[in-house]
Amino acid sequence: ISQHALIDAHATSLALERAEVAATRELRDAGDMASAFQAATRAIGQTLGVDRVICGAVRQGGTFGEGTLWTPDGLRSYSPAPSMSSAICREVGRLWAGERRIVVDDIAESGGVGERISAELSGVFVDGAFIVIPFGLYERPIGVVFVQAEDPRVWSEGEVAFVQHLVSELANHVVQEERAKEQADYVARLEDLDRQK
Repeated sequence: ISQHALIDAHATSLALERAEVAATRELRDAGDMASAFQAATRAIGQTLGVDRVICGAVRQGGTFGEGTLWTPDGLRSYSPAPSMSSAICREVGRLWAGERRIVVDDIAESGGVGERISAELSGVFVDGAFIVIPFGLYERPIGVVFVQAEDPRVWSEGEVAFVQHLVSELANHVVQEERAKEQADYVARLEDLDRQK
């Protein structure tokens, strides 16, 4: 390895670290799940220079909930075709229970690994490279992040770790939001009981 290659690798590592710190702050300051999804998808897309990032929630009933799609053109809400929603959730559940992530540098060389969930999330069979990382709580999947580059690409360990870190932050955010909602519901029930006295 040449000195220039080492310097380039170090610069890339530092850039990822800076982006991770900034994105973590933005995620922790996000007021709700939709804002957190937007912050994560934007950070991943801009930092990695990819073509598409999808982040979405898996509802307890096994359907795909709110989601965000980032492309170089900007952010927008995302929901898969209704016929794909439960299939995506099944695949996310399978991933959460087993592999915990799929990293493909070139789908044409992958032997079919990840083609199904990639097609379900993107709506088409894609070429290129992608990363799929689900997130959850205990045995329950609660969301997924899908990162796509339209051309083959070798994902570095740092890039995958960057996405994994933001996925962990998203999981924390979703769990905290769920707990806050449960607590608010509990307090509301107690207040209703108190009023009935």
